[in-house]
Amino acid sequence: VIDSEYCRISVTDFPMKLLCFNDKKLNRGDLVHLSIRPEKFQISLDPPQVGPKHNVLEATVEDIIYQGDHTRYWVDIGNDWRISLIRQHTRFMLDERPINWKDRVFISWLADDGFMLERYSEADEELLQAPPQCVGEIEFEEDLESSDATDGGTLS
Repeated sequence: VIDSEYCRISVTDFPMKLLCFNDKKLNRGDLVHLSIRPEKFQISLDPPQVGPKHNVLEATVEDIIYQGDHTRYWVDIGNDWRISLIRQHTRFMLDERPINWKDRVFISWLADDGFMLERYSEADEELLQAPPQCVGEIEFEEDLESSDATDGGTLS
């Protein structure tokens, strides 16, 4: 606990302690689950200029998914930790070099953007749309195997 409003959370195998708004008024040693919405993260190729209430991590881009008005990025921060974040489309593509696969990036977020969960279930992880483990992995392999190669089967 840093003060009455903010605390540092230590997560097993996570590369750093996370600064978070202490909305549950936790004490040292209390168990907590932290949730951060994907759109609350910022991503950049250069180290961000941030204030004292920000968290900053270095990461490697694993997947980039264009989704119309935004792009979803999956980044690897080490120790088998992957984070999903969303970046709204703005004029940023005209102002800077685009982020590509395998780029080393910086992700940041405000301590106020984390939300402490009172309960958490591993089944909740099924709600995430994780990318394939490797680029080019076919999601519907069983459909391909069952289609007749001579009829030019299609995926649906």
